[in-house]
Amino acid sequence: GPVKADMAGHGGMVRAVDVSNDGQRVLSGSFDFTARLWDFAEQKEIGVLDAHAGPVTSVAFIGDGRALTASDDKTAIVWDLKALKPIKRLEGHQHKVMGLAVSKDAKRAATGSWDRTVRLWDLSQGKTIRVFRHASPVNAVVFTDGGKTIAAGSHDGKIRLWNTETGRSKGSLEGHELGITGLSVSP
Repeated sequence: GPVKADMAGHGGMVRAVDVSNDGQRVLSGSFDFTARLWDFAEQKEIGVLDAHAGPVTSVAFIGDGRALTASDDKTAIVWDLKALKPIKRLEGHQHKVMGLAVSKDAKRAATGSWDRTVRLWDLSQGKTIRVFRHASPVNAVVFTDGGKTIAAGSHDGKIRLWNTETGRSKGSLEGHELGITGLSVSP
């Protein structure tokens, strides 16, 4: 059928997209080093989030007027979507950050990197709570079990699980023959 929306503006390939919980806004991340906030109904750009020094690899709405972006520049940024300005830069990874997830209570985030780690962050302070070591570069992360577990998918085709409170491994899910590029958890 015909295209229902055409939100053009990025100067490079779009790598990531998220839709706000109310379905009214869209956040996109691009190889042009920016993320863009869009009004979905009007199909208009609200603003450009421009503070990364590399392609934006993952984006997520946090809620209450904030968003999170991750990049090849080894960082993630918490954004104020009203001011279109960075609030906090999450630093600590040693390689590109490919995946991110925000907890349901919007207090924590997880980032997965090609440095073979997953970092759990306190979003109010912008500090690392815990680092989980992976055997392979990480492409995707999600919170599961009401935020009690982090799952991470990697180049080796395995999904590893950790308890967010203790940091202990909860095992792995195996079966893919190639790397995992995305994860999603049913409600």
